[in-house]
Amino acid sequence: MHVRVVIPHYFREVDEGETIQLGEGFGSRQRGARQRRTVALQRCLSGLINLQRSRSQLILDLTQAKSDSFITRSVPGFEDELSVEIIVAIHTQETCLDDVLLANYPHLRVLPCSNTDPRFLGFAARDYLLLHPQPADVNVYIEDDLVVHDSLLIDKLLWIAEVTDHSSVLMPHRYELLSVENKCFRLLIDGKISSELMSAWHVPCNNVFSSKFLGHGVISFDCPSNPHSGFFALNKVQVEQLREATLPVEGFNGPLETAATLTVGQHFQILKPCLQQASFCWIEHGSPSFLGYVNL
Repeated sequence: MHVRVVIPHYFREVDEGETIQLGEGFGSRQRGARQRRTVALQRCLSGLINLQRSRSQLILDLTQAKSDSFITRSVPGFEDELSVEIIVAIHTQETCLDDVLLANYPHLRVLPCSNTDPRFLGFAARDYLLLHPQPADVNVYIEDDLVVHDSLLIDKLLWIAEVTDHSSVLMPHRYELLSVENKCFRLLIDGKISSELMSAWHVPCNNVFSSKFLGHGVISFDCPSNPHSGFFALNKVQVEQLREATLPVEGFNGPLETAATLTVGQHFQILKPCLQQASFCWIEHGSPSFLGYVNL
């Protein structure tokens, strides 16, 4: 199974006295944010790289100073081999965390989009992914500060598409980690929003679908009160369906939200696990910005 991932990435700290346009920089222009954004991008890339799977592995024989190969046991119901192709869409070399990208070669490649307004870099990344002449088995759009911890995430995304006859997409719950002093450990950040923002294409509803996933029992899914995740994933069939459509450039909050959510929401039913089973599909927001709302 081949997975193609495209990440819109922009970073440039704001200069003294400079004003920025609404939406420019994806929140990556705050003064003093370089270290935090560097860590978030590295964790994002590491999580994606580690989704790769192969049955053949190597083990180091320290007595002989050489490596030997061995074959891992196949897991019924899951693909043994999974390759991940990572493309990072940037504006220019001066407006990205180039040292992080260089450190992760050859696991990724860069897609320069210098002719694109930085505010719309998400659209350039999305269009590259969906208009690629050879769609992958799974095609993923992900923002540059989301951290994957679930080794079966791709299997779950593909499963939902297949069991719903390609009519639905699974979105993860995004969370931020709270300090150990708090009674709770995670803050799910995509809570309820005004239904007016999405009334034409998304109607929240609880328990719209249930099915059994290998090793997890029956999982229930909602059309969530907030469909946004900064992420989407489509299989080949779904990508082909979108090729016949006009991709939106506005209509849901700002450009990033439109690229990540309205793109799929106007054509497919968006599902998230019910809150009681949120851990079935959740993803860490590695650059926390919502913790200030917590009052425990």
